[in-house]
Amino acid sequence: MLNQYYGFIDTLVGREIERLGPDDLLLVVSAFGMEPLSPGKRVLEIIAGNPQISGTHERAPDGFVLAFGANVAPGRPPRASVVDLAPTILYFLGLPVGRDMDGFCAN
Repeated sequence: MLNQYYGFIDTLVGREIERLGPDDLLLVVSAFGMEPLSPGKRVLEIIAGNPQISGTHERAPDGFVLAFGANVAPGRPPRASVVDLAPTILYFLGLPVGRDMDGFCAN
């Protein structure tokens, strides 16, 4: 089920990438990753009446940010955190970034 959901999301993101204009920015953000349930926990969810539950965040990897657009440089920034999102979006929109904001602008 988790793999089906990943496929569904991949399709949605692909559609949006195709629709991007030259000045558009698409951010795909996940606060945390997912991992499949262990077989034992999967059986417990089925017994508990939750057969659609197939993943967990318990020991899953960290989240991620993917940025797409003509003005996005390829590669990874040297460091990144969730607090970097607001300054980066403000910068992209041409708005001032507060000096007292946590995070940095990935420009």
